[in-house]
Amino acid sequence: MPPQIVVISLASALERREKISQQLQSLDLEFSFFDAVNGSKGHDLFRHYNSMKRRREEPDDMSPGQLGCYASHYLIWEQCVESGRPMIVLEDDALLFPERFDTFVNVTEKLPENLECVRLFSPLRKKSTPLKRVFEIGSIEVFKYSKGHKSTTGYYLTPTGAEKFLRHAREWTQPVDLEMDEFWKHGVENYGVHPPCLTNDQEFDSMIGYAKQKSKRDLRVTLYRKAKHLNEAVARTVHNLKFRLR
Repeated sequence: MPPQIVVISLASALERREKISQQLQSLDLEFSFFDAVNGSKGHDLFRHYNSMKRRREEPDDMSPGQLGCYASHYLIWEQCVESGRPMIVLEDDALLFPERFDTFVNVTEKLPENLECVRLFSPLRKKSTPLKRVFEIGSIEVFKYSKGHKSTTGYYLTPTGAEKFLRHAREWTQPVDLEMDEFWKHGVENYGVHPPCLTNDQEFDSMIGYAKQKSKRDLRVTLYRKAKHLNEAVARTVHNLKFRLR
């Protein structure tokens, strides 16, 4: 069954919608818009946000835009599970590489079931390296990466992957892209396509809005954060080692 293509976009973002529509229509691909959650207006899903836990390791709260972005992807994951169909989730500032993107869409039905989420862009996180090729057909190669891609601009997602993300997202303490990157916790491996099928359109500024740091981290917060990152680095390294030995 071919994947549904869903574009997350604020209803008011007319210029962005026009740009992404032109790209998809030129490939004769069916798609739909999902009206993104406007963080400044609040949402019932924001109850998942644990600000007290967040402030144990960061001096600032998540911004309304970050919360709205998280809620939007969360709702898409719910739709993916309910539909029982895989999805290609795009944000409205995605800039497609037409031939590569179209090729990927056409091979999705041949992807193994264990490829539950595949990022369609190059990793933004430094030192994220491909560990192992897990799928190849024609010009499309999918690799397991050592670290998360640090973005949600575009990704392929199966219902089983969406269900795992939802279980992991019962409590929010960081932006959605960082939560998705914690593959050793939620069990959705970090796969990426090579060469990339899309990138971020630099014509548009981010509409998320990042939280501004209100104060410097005190010693307690700094030590907690360093310990957390060390524990995560160890867990990630062990997980990756086990993956390579399979």
